[in-house]
Amino acid sequence: MDEIQKFRKEVVDILLTLKNKKGEQMMTESKANELCNILTDAELADGILLNSPEDVAQIIIETFPNPS
Repeated sequence: MDEIQKFRKEVVDILLTLKNKKGEQMMTESKANELCNILTDAELADGILLNSPEDVAQIIIETFPNPS
């Protein structure tokens, strides 16, 4: 697995740990992958230098606050 795919998987894994106000999983694995795949490999490659997977997951949640 290359560095970009590993980073993408880490972002998805973080998204899957997020819970809503009811304590339920915020999104399905399918939705987490869909949202993460909005970012191109080139965008992630640029972002790896400046952002952690947690940062990218937070940006996704701020951009799509109701991902279900």
